[in-house]
Amino acid sequence: MKRTYFSDHSFGVMAAAITSLALAGIVTISPARVEAQAVPGANPVAATGYCDTVGTRTGTSSSSTNVTYAAYVGGGSNDALNVAQVAANCLVYTGGRITGSVPVAARRIGAATTDKSTGVLTLATPKTGQVLAAVRFGNVINDAQLQVGTGDLVVASDTGLAVLSPDLATTRWQQSGAFTRASVGPDGTVAALTGASGKQLTVYSATGAVLFTRTFTDSQVNDVAVFTGVTPEDTRFVVTGFAQRDGGGCTKLQVAWIRTYNLQNELVWKSYDWTHAQAFGRSSSCADTRGYRVEIGLDKKLYFAGEAAGGNSIYRYLSTNLQTNAPNAPSDAYNNPYNTGSNHITYVARLDPLTGAQSAGSFLLSRLTSGRGNTIRPRAITADQNGAVYVGGISAAHIQNRANIVLNGKKLQVYTGGDPWLLILAPDMRQRRLWIALADGGQGEVQSIGVGSGTIAVATRADRKSTDGFALYTTPGVPATYTGTKAGHLTVIPGQ
Repeated sequence: MKRTYFSDHSFGVMAAAITSLALAGIVTISPARVEAQAVPGANPVAATGYCDTVGTRTGTSSSSTNVTYAAYVGGGSNDALNVAQVAANCLVYTGGRITGSVPVAARRIGAATTDKSTGVLTLATPKTGQVLAAVRFGNVINDAQLQVGTGDLVVASDTGLAVLSPDLATTRWQQSGAFTRASVGPDGTVAALTGASGKQLTVYSATGAVLFTRTFTDSQVNDVAVFTGVTPEDTRFVVTGFAQRDGGGCTKLQVAWIRTYNLQNELVWKSYDWTHAQAFGRSSSCADTRGYRVEIGLDKKLYFAGEAAGGNSIYRYLSTNLQTNAPNAPSDAYNNPYNTGSNHITYVARLDPLTGAQSAGSFLLSRLTSGRGNTIRPRAITADQNGAVYVGGISAAHIQNRANIVLNGKKLQVYTGGDPWLLILAPDMRQRRLWIALADGGQGEVQSIGVGSGTIAVATRADRKSTDGFALYTTPGVPATYTGTKAGHLTVIPGQ
């Protein structure tokens, strides 16, 4: 069977990169340097015209849209796409665990990487998925993010961390280790999670020198984001996860938290992170909560995606004050957490990265045919330059109008369990501009969303095929199914 490969997303054009920070008096560790290796052919990043091929989004409702490109990547026993980034010229970066061949010469990063290593990152066109450049880096690419302004890319793999040039031909610097998440600011400052279960935060300068480390003892540490302000004093490193805090009225309780540090490794502000007594004391907020994703949107605001095991959670209240209602926007059965049990539901919020002040929030539920709330979990969040919010993950029941989702004029097959979903919210988080599933007979989970330059790229893991061999929606002209157990899947949709 023919293998179809893809690329990842890059952030849109913003102001020129801020001058790299220089911190005197801090002991640094020199990063490993790698000589530049040329990628065959002309520099793809310098090319223009790719945005014109993406087109303009059309559709008759929030459940209908045209799709520029949708195809599987790989198809082994445990393949997946974990990365989607959109470059300023609409080329797409994608990466994850990919078995099989790559259609271009893929250079290797790190001593532990071989020609058979399955951690693959590619750069591809948004219309056809043609791969223009590729690298191999360990056994799995866990995360990647584009640097605003330069287009460089920080990449986290199970064997190291690296900053790559936009054409993937040069490694700026790298560090060894097992990295789960990574983020880069416009000035090149990098923050990454590593160590046991990703519980160590390490912050690097633009040249790869270690600025500081911090180790967490919480149950889970799930994501990190970098905010660079006008001055170095405004730099923020935002981390999210959850802590197990048992005892008291709730007996057992998981509590989501967001903690934010400055360049001196000092806690500047935190959100949620309540004690057991505080959560129980405010209207018995005994639903478990977890922080999963934090991201600095293209509008320079902080976005948070978490989940709650039921409706009586701390997310009903302001992230910094349990005595004040949160600025949530319940409008119908899919963002109002009523008639629901302890199933896990999604919560998203917008915050000020400098102060932690919350300006918007929204729950998100799926529903059974009986009307009872059911599980929907977030795995990715971002925002465009206008503040529109993009969220994705996996749903265990029906999202709004699930039975009538139409992609490129094709009505999708009915829900079969485990829907990968994409939601686009207006900046006020009240209006749903688009809410679709990508499953077309099978199951999967959205892992990453990239936006920029009028393009949306969605990286998904295809989990299970139907008896006919179909799983997720694919555009005409590409294989409609795949060999193996799991596959990566890339979807490109016009952003405007």
